[in-house]
Amino acid sequence: RNYLTTAVKRSEQLGKLVAALFELAKLDSPDVQVRYEPFPLDELIQDILQKFRLAADQKRVSLRMDIASDLPHVHADIGLVERAFENLIDNALRYTPAGGTILIQAGREKDRVSLRVSATGAGIPQESIPHLFDRYYRRDRRRKDPSAGSGLGLIITKRILELHGSEFEVSSMVPGGTTFLFSLPILPHDAVR
Repeated sequence: RNYLTTAVKRSEQLGKLVAALFELAKLDSPDVQVRYEPFPLDELIQDILQKFRLAADQKRVSLRMDIASDLPHVHADIGLVERAFENLIDNALRYTPAGGTILIQAGREKDRVSLRVSATGAGIPQESIPHLFDRYYRRDRRRKDPSAGSGLGLIITKRILELHGSEFEVSSMVPGGTTFLFSLPILPHDAVR
């Protein structure tokens, strides 16, 4: 039974890795199509946080959002943006200790909405930050944590944001936590009906 349990876990991990590699290959393809449409970002964030609420409660991690009340609709691919947020929150939940907080903040800056996804915790050493988006880099190769992901979530998120013309920045304090910063375009005024 122990061998079968281990085999099933490894198979599931392998399946997730293959799916992530396939997703990344699609995003890297020159034929990738971003389907832009206007949508309310605050509603999407609420839906995503609700999806992670049970896992956060079980881990005793607080999920919060601080969204500007006058936030305009963003003009982006809702499916890709949802995937990017899911990657960031899943990653944050994995590394935020019990009693910690994950916070999503959003506000308008000129023709874009600026976003911050912050999580309290151990933080990322400064020497590791430049390698976060390297497909072949693992900060701790000895880690045997079965909950650890493929390591491709942040790379996929970065690619999604590049497709939306956004930089993806990281700031971190050890200890203290990590913040990911990026932006999304808003719908131009002349396109509003």
